[in-house]
Amino acid sequence: MDFANNLNWDLVLRQTYFSQLNPAYPKGFIPIPSKLIQVDRYTIAIGTSSAQAKPTWRVGAFVVPRLSFSVSSTSVYPRLVRSDKSQNVYLNQLTLLQFKDFGLTPYALEISFPPWMRELSIEIWKYQGDDDARPLQEVVADIKTDLDRIELNLDNHI
Repeated sequence: MDFANNLNWDLVLRQTYFSQLNPAYPKGFIPIPSKLIQVDRYTIAIGTSSAQAKPTWRVGAFVVPRLSFSVSSTSVYPRLVRSDKSQNVYLNQLTLLQFKDFGLTPYALEISFPPWMRELSIEIWKYQGDDDARPLQEVVADIKTDLDRIELNLDNHI
């Protein structure tokens, strides 16, 4: 993967979201609602910023991938299946995320925002470059499997 080559990145979204004023709510506003953004790559970079953020605030959003399929026509659950754990996206920087590739594209990114956030700008970039490199945990798992097989062969020949 060549993350440093900016030609390998394509902009998916650049948007600013605002909460809605409503005195009936405890803090006087309705928090920014969650968004679903369609993407077709599993390696993405997301940046968030807010002119209204306090210096102590660190997180700008939470992101979770949702795959579009149903296990049955009789299932009571919605079609958007959560496929990985939620990831934090930090304020005032890009956060590189790589979700497990189940071979289903496009999929939806569910983006939720901290309820205290009144205004937030977000950019989402997808990695379009060569991504034939396997995740490190897969390589380690394969090496462990090979070692177990070699140990078994050695034990059988001793």
